[in-house]
Amino acid sequence: MNDKKNVGSDITLEINANLSPQQFAKALTSFYSFVENVQNQVSPDKPVKMTVQVKEGSNLIEYHSKDNSHTVHPKTIDCIREELKQLDTTSTSTRYSTVLNSRALYHLNVLCQIVPSYQKYDLPIKAWLNAEKIPITYNIKQNVRQAIQSAFKEYGTIEGRLQGLNSHSGYEINIYEPLHGKKIKCVSEDSELFGKAYRLFGQLVEAEGKIQYDERGIPKEILVEKFNQLKEENELPSYLETKGILKKYV
Repeated sequence: MNDKKNVGSDITLEINANLSPQQFAKALTSFYSFVENVQNQVSPDKPVKMTVQVKEGSNLIEYHSKDNSHTVHPKTIDCIREELKQLDTTSTSTRYSTVLNSRALYHLNVLCQIVPSYQKYDLPIKAWLNAEKIPITYNIKQNVRQAIQSAFKEYGTIEGRLQGLNSHSGYEINIYEPLHGKKIKCVSEDSELFGKAYRLFGQLVEAEGKIQYDERGIPKEILVEKFNQLKEENELPSYLETKGILKKYV
């Protein structure tokens, strides 16, 4: 049985199971990718690069930063620890995480699925974060699976004010959507559409396309097919101007 005295790294994975070489490699890679995705949310300008080392005579796999310029941000470790604890007690459908995006959840789900587990039995996997042991429990496995299954896509529209243009990697635009008070990422491979968005910058628009929703049903990204400019609130007709228009239909 391991305790914190045996742990020689801020990020360590403990596996108490007989795995095939393929499963073992998959477990190490999925946990690495999980940490990497959380780091990208916490400190996007500081990519992480790590090496792995199995501690001699143990079942501990230690993750070490490759060099000083690619270390894991202390806040990343804190976030992973708190998110895992919350996943153990609270379904992701009843809370919102700013660091566990769909990619992070995917890699965590891969790790959870490597070793079969049944109700009331935790997985034989533990994460050691700053020498604190965090078991990967059955609850974590179920809540992660639920989050992945409940996220969905559908065709629709999003209205809001067009903000933020970026053409470095594809074409990315943001729309501030007032209903949920958040920015929705708009993506497109159409350079002409990006040109239209440039002309509509700061305007009220309607984006039409395939919307990616999170597990709570809140839009987070849209693959845009077209933009339609909308009228500002002060340009819309008043109540008195519209009164009686539909009188004969009522």
